Amino acid sequence: MASVTGVSTPLSTATTAEVNFDINVTDEVPSVKSQSEAALISVYRSDGTSQLLQDVTAGQRVLVIFIRHFLCGICQQFLRSLNTILPPSSLPQDTRVVVIGCGAPDMISMYQKETNCQYLILADPSRKLYDILGMTRTLSLGSHKPEYQTKGLTTTILGSLAYGIRSGTGSLKGGDIRQIGGEFLYEGGSVRWCHRMRNTRDHAPLETLRTVIHTGSADSVRGRMQDSTSRQGFN
Repeated sequence: MASVTGVSTPLSTATTAEVNFDINVTDEVPSVKSQSEAALISVYRSDGTSQLLQDVTAGQRVLVIFIRHFLCGICQQFLRSLNTILPPSSLPQDTRVVVIGCGAPDMISMYQKETNCQYLILADPSRKLYDILGMTRTLSLGSHKPEYQTKGLTTTILGSLAYGIRSGTGSLKGGDIRQIGGEFLYEGGSVRWCHRMRNTRDHAPLETLRTVIHTGSADSVRGRMQDSTSRQGFN
């Protein structure tokens, strides 16, 4: 199996003026072409062993959550809330949740311990999946504080800095601080629903994810079921 070390933007470059706009992206599912390309991208476990995305999403319904870098305090709060709202015991029998970050694989163990995340965490240090599936890059905070953000912004930033210091050289391997993620529901190996972040704290609401997981639909909220075989989406 292949291994990778990963290189990232240093945490120190995160000092930037707060902005409150949203990036203009859609929640349409990726095109068949993009999904086929993404299926052949490798993701990595904490020990550096790799597997293709198509193997991660094969068979069952799989909700893939793309977080930001492994030092992001807001994403850490999101996963802690996910543990409470959507623990593995609450999932339908045929459904799994997988988390993918854009940092180095050797950051995963510490990150999993920090967040107490009960789901499999993988790494895409190349960020190829983020690009192919239509996710973008920004440092904008957006104008809305999400329900899962339980700490103030200053406390969150200081916590991220402290976490980076505790990780030692990991502060240089957390991943691209401008990369934002999203959530993609796979059924039978194809994306059936997705949500792309518009800013750095725009993960899909947890109630939305619970609805999508349990009903396969989120018609009343942002994000829609799509027939991926008939949409062109992102190329």
